[in-house]
Amino acid sequence: MIEFYGAPPGLSDEDIDSVYDGNDSACIHIGTLFGTLVLGSQMYRDGENLYLACDDMDGDLEYVVSSFIETGIITEGEGECIDFFYINELVMEEPFDTFDLKVRILDSISETVFCMCGVKPSVTAYYPLPLDYEEDPVFRIKHDMAQIAAADILKRRLMPGDSKSGDAGMHLTLDEDQLNYILGRRIPAETYPETAKDPEIWELYREAGFEEAAGTRLLYKRSDG
Repeated sequence: MIEFYGAPPGLSDEDIDSVYDGNDSACIHIGTLFGTLVLGSQMYRDGENLYLACDDMDGDLEYVVSSFIETGIITEGEGECIDFFYINELVMEEPFDTFDLKVRILDSISETVFCMCGVKPSVTAYYPLPLDYEEDPVFRIKHDMAQIAAADILKRRLMPGDSKSGDAGMHLTLDEDQLNYILGRRIPAETYPETAKDPEIWELYREAGFEEAAGTRLLYKRSDG
């Protein structure tokens, strides 16, 4: 979480020194950025798999790394040695909830994170939620079938004396997309349609230099250097 403050005009030298010492009482709260800094470079040095680590941590982070790998933003192996910042939400105080100010904040996130954490993320990412839309009936049927199959597998796993049940049975019963759905993972073929994009959000992030990662609906921006 990163808090943003503004300094009103006319601050005395004493007040300015106090601000630099961590006293924000003389400042005006502008907004709060919620997000996660993922130290992929450290994970790589520790011998961890970036995708699996993010899958264990959070569904949003799994979606990000899956999209990164699929679209070539990073490559498996040494390409996973990347630090990135994922934006959960930017919340602005009402008087400062303006397009231009939000663009300034989003445009400078990598520098802000560097100042706060001492690490400059190579990529900043954000997944904008869709507007309401009608889900493809084929996907809906697949989801329903996956839930039925998963419930049946769970029931069989709870039956005493069934030595053949377990995760292996789940893999044999569900296809990859259905398994990913049950586990809450990203399913590449099921991105929401163009018509469900929120034009205000997409315009805001594009103005801040973000672009879509090849049809995944994930927005990302590389840092400068």
